[in-house]
Amino acid sequence: MSEPPAQPALDALAARRMAMLLELGEMGMELARSLKAQALSALDPDAPAAPKVTDADPVLMFTRVSRAVRQTLALQLRCAHADQAGRTEGWRVEATESRQRRKAEVGEVARMMIEDEGSEFVQERLLAALDARLEADAPDDEDFNTQAVGVMVARICRELGVRPDWSQWVDMPWALAEARAQTPGSPFAGPDAPRVFDDDEGEGEPVGFHQSQGPPPAA
Repeated sequence: MSEPPAQPALDALAARRMAMLLELGEMGMELARSLKAQALSALDPDAPAAPKVTDADPVLMFTRVSRAVRQTLALQLRCAHADQAGRTEGWRVEATESRQRRKAEVGEVARMMIEDEGSEFVQERLLAALDARLEADAPDDEDFNTQAVGVMVARICRELGVRPDWSQWVDMPWALAEARAQTPGSPFAGPDAPRVFDDDEGEGEPVGFHQSQGPPPAA
């Protein structure tokens, strides 16, 4: 079975089809105007002379051409709606896939945090609750497409009653990005956030809120 055309090829085909329909509609309108002028000239002796477009009845031909133009316009509208529906579906699929990727990332971080929580029984209970939370169509599902990793991890941890030691996660790339941006709602933003440094050894410059605070005091 051959592969379906790629989206750029389909978009180009749709644009070409629409351009042809627009041109066809303009041609039909030009012909309709000429037929109208011929018909008026034939019906009214005082009307300005008009070029002869057809040997047939110009009124009948005008009616036929007008119908063809209306059909062309209707086809343009249907094609435009179909193209928009296709793009909307593409955006929906892309958003769903992006949300699932972010859920997987958030879930992996939360699972590692849960492994530091209490007994094995407690961990199993929390992991089951985490899986249910990620699999459910929660009201905030769309937030996985718009909110940072740390924001969503912190939210889920609060819901589950997990209190992670965020200082153990300062070397994660997403933690560094959120500290630099001071992402609202991130555990790495604000004065109470753990210090995040711009290298993996914790010896570089602090970033984010603590950027101007200098190195931590010596023990």
